[in-house]
Amino acid sequence: DPERMVQRRWLGSLVGVYYQGRRTDLVLRTDGLFVVPNVAGAVLAERLKYLSAAERDALLSSPEGALWWPCDQVLDVTLQRPPLLKKHKRTGVLEVRGADNAVHAVEIVSEVQATSVKNTFPLLFGNLFTARI
Repeated sequence: DPERMVQRRWLGSLVGVYYQGRRTDLVLRTDGLFVVPNVAGAVLAERLKYLSAAERDALLSSPEGALWWPCDQVLDVTLQRPPLLKKHKRTGVLEVRGADNAVHAVEIVSEVQATSVKNTFPLLFGNLFTARI
């Protein structure tokens, strides 16, 4: 059943996180981690349904630009508290270090999102994932 296959690839999504100062959505799939531009005004349930069912090409085809970090190109992932200056605005920072040693910071905006990261990221990244909050 193709619909069940799609569901098995999707592990979770975070709607309304921030990457490089832009409001984005984070999609965790069995083939990697996607940063997709957020759709302003979208109904949360509809957005989550789209993110859970979309194919990789659809996620990457956003005119505003999207990123994909394939699993085999991720060296480690760390969830930690934000710097003191941003603490009042953000709950956590998810740092993804790629094979090129570049670190990409995704700002988490709620405790619900932080809990979701702690529960779902070990499914894909195993011991490459560390939670410090």
